Amino acid sequence: MREIKFRAISLRTGEWVYGEFHLMCKHPHIHTGIGITEPIDVSTIGQFTGLKDSNGRETYEGDVSRFPPADQWEE
Repeated sequence: MREIKFRAISLRTGEWVYGEFHLMCKHPHIHTGIGITEPIDVSTIGQFTGLKDSNGRETYEGDVSRFPPADQWEE
């Protein structure tokens, strides 16, 4: 079964946060741990696709992939 999790940019730190997405009234947030929530920028929400890239990193909706990798491009 696919793991359901999300990521978004924190309004507080400006960095990516990962966890469960909750939309509560006017205050959307990501639940990142036991009792820990982070206010987020809703325009940056992406759901985990269940897949990993060639480097083993999780891929989320909205990610941009390059093939071949940028360091192998010909000019």
